[in-house]
Amino acid sequence: MPMEHITETDHRFDQLTDQFLSGYFRFNPTLATDLGFHEYDSRLEDRSAPAVQAEIERLKDFQRRLQREIDPAALSVERQIDCAILCSAMESRRLDLEEIRTWQRNPGYYNWLASGSVYSLLIREYAPLNDRLRAAIERERGISALLEHGRTNYGRPSARRRACRGYGLKSRCRSSRGRKIFFERWCRDSLNKPTMLPPGRR
Repeated sequence: MPMEHITETDHRFDQLTDQFLSGYFRFNPTLATDLGFHEYDSRLEDRSAPAVQAEIERLKDFQRRLQREIDPAALSVERQIDCAILCSAMESRRLDLEEIRTWQRNPGYYNWLASGSVYSLLIREYAPLNDRLRAAIERERGISALLEHGRTNYGRPSARRRACRGYGLKSRCRSSRGRKIFFERWCRDSLNKPTMLPPGRR
């Protein structure tokens, strides 16, 4: 097969895509772990209001840069598709952060991040278990701050919306129990294996 001819525009688009993904994974390290980018394994999501606003501004800035520096018509066919997907993804992320505001309206979001950040490290054997446990411990150290951000962002419900929110909270509490059982049983069984941390660290 003939080698692909990469134009200067193609090369610049690849650079911008790498820059975008680097920032995106810093903001979403649990997703990075799920996708196999393990340099973010020890990080936990920061969902403080300033961090969310910074991500919104990063998305806006990147959209402007992409429009200014890339002519989609000058890209290879494959990169034209990638560019369309990237533009759609940025619009979707801004819609969620600015309009839907899951980070302000869904308390279960923080429950999912707290448990999912550790689950993603433990469920797949992509590295020695000791390495994954060290990353899990680093993430667990940030869970209190994450949940505090959730309480702050969620705010005080009005009397009119309290009943609806209360139902949602009860539902999230039930789902949390299932995650708690998983972690307790999995960790109990795994930590007894001889390949795990030495006795003094168990």
